[in-house]
Amino acid sequence: MTLRTLGFARKQRRATPVETCGPRRVTLGCAAVVTLVVAGCAAPPTRTVALGTLRAAPAQPCENRFAVASDPVGLRALCRPLGERFGVFEIRSRQDWNALLRVVPELGLRLPWSREAVVAIACWDGTPLDGGWPVELRSFRLHEGLGLVSAQFHGGTFMPDGTARVVVAPVPGLRRLLAVEVGGTVYATTP
Repeated sequence: MTLRTLGFARKQRRATPVETCGPRRVTLGCAAVVTLVVAGCAAPPTRTVALGTLRAAPAQPCENRFAVASDPVGLRALCRPLGERFGVFEIRSRQDWNALLRVVPELGLRLPWSREAVVAIACWDGTPLDGGWPVELRSFRLHEGLGLVSAQFHGGTFMPDGTARVVVAPVPGLRRLLAVEVGGTVYATTP
């Protein structure tokens, strides 16, 4: 596709992402701009936030609440996958909270609904044989409401019994979760 086809310039040569957009993280933003032009500007503009900017924000500790999902299949349907082992779910409204309570009813006793955003991470590994919990939320970092949550995975031996363990924590000020870091591996949570 040439720039002329999109109406950005009058030159006939093919443009490369570097010529039009600069560094790689900006290239993704340009792809979104191209999509908006083609789609007739139906979607809101995208913002690009570097992972380094999120990591530079001050870390705030998480208040963890733990529960076993009574409906692991229903929980998996709610979550965005973070690889094969984990899933993440953002709770922003009463409807989101009720959807989570349908699959993990015990959480209603441990963390009542509030207007703060809540992040839930599920682990599908089964029951840890050492009696511990497979994952915990360590901290969150926010930059203008955009967030990075850091979690720690506790490995070991698991009984593959089909159960899922869930940890939830309120994240005051979160407007959108962009990434989850588990044991040094960063997972993007947005498409």
